[in-house]
Amino acid sequence: MKLVLNVDVPGGQSPAGDGDPQSPVPIAAWQRFEPVLERELLGLYPGAARHEAVEVSVTLAAPEEIRRLNREYRERDEATDVLSFPMWEGEQGFAPDPMMPVLPLGDVVICPEETARLHPELPLDEALCLMLAHSFLHLLAWDHDTEERQTAMWARQDEIRARLLDALHAGHPVPCGYKASGPSADDKRAHPCAVVGTRTSCPSADDKRAHPCAVVGTRTSCPSEAR
Repeated sequence: MKLVLNVDVPGGQSPAGDGDPQSPVPIAAWQRFEPVLERELLGLYPGAARHEAVEVSVTLAAPEEIRRLNREYRERDEATDVLSFPMWEGEQGFAPDPMMPVLPLGDVVICPEETARLHPELPLDEALCLMLAHSFLHLLAWDHDTEERQTAMWARQDEIRARLLDALHAGHPVPCGYKASGPSADDKRAHPCAVVGTRTSCPSADDKRAHPCAVVGTRTSCPSEAR
């Protein structure tokens, strides 16, 4: 089994190129995250070994684009740092199709600018690792709607964040002003995030299928009738 991150920047611009100066992680560097998430997936879902590949789609969006998605799917007219669109979240948790050779987990939309604004205590590369770790767990049906589940998710996402950051900087010096470790699992800061429905494709302006299921920060309830 191989986990593949399909990273997209609308307009075809590189996150490290012109038009997106906020992201310190170029497209090619995202491949360094794949082995980390692959090991995490096998640890959390051993059944992943039966698939030839597992795919996660990641879109790096501008504030106006993530605001549009937030408004369209969650009826919140504001930009946010990350949106997660899990495909296999059911009433009993993570329930993927075991017969698919290539298993898509879902879609993640990250806004580097909003991530920087909402997480000023973190270097941006570390904050992006946190967003990826957090949303990856949401794709596996993890949630933080109770105190117990929040504690477990916060601890696991901090472990994944640290491994992602280590992979990003493996063999390379940490850039000036960046730090290689962040808040511990005991850090109780809120993580503004959103989980939107159970999807079978990446959101588009014409796609009206998403359930308005959202979990924001430290919410303990979900407004979706599907829940």
